[in-house]
Amino acid sequence: IETVGDAYIAGQAETPLTRRNSPLSVALLALDMIKEVKAWSRDHNEVVNCRVGIHTGECVGGIVGSNMQRYHLFGNMMYQVEILESTAPTGEVQASEAFRDAIEAELEDRRARHHEDGLRLEPRHLELL
Repeated sequence: IETVGDAYIAGQAETPLTRRNSPLSVALLALDMIKEVKAWSRDHNEVVNCRVGIHTGECVGGIVGSNMQRYHLFGNMMYQVEILESTAPTGEVQASEAFRDAIEAELEDRRARHHEDGLRLEPRHLELL
């Protein structure tokens, strides 16, 4: 995770490094973040807002700096996610087409693996984004 202005940007390695943190789990986290910020704002009678941009793609990460080192992500993906976050409507999640394709691929894979288990994941779940 890194900060850019007032935004937090999180990167994630691809499988097999992160099997648990799939595109669908990232989307659900984003929706939960929006929900929890709204609840906190209401409960504390404070005006606090959140917006989320989600994208998937290639990037490179590394440690930068000598006196104040920090981890930084580089690449076109970072540009895309910054645009998505900064243009997302307040209180909403904005996802790129590449991210929606990744979710659809994950849902298709889950349908194929769990067909006999009766797991029902439908494309309508994408409408949440």
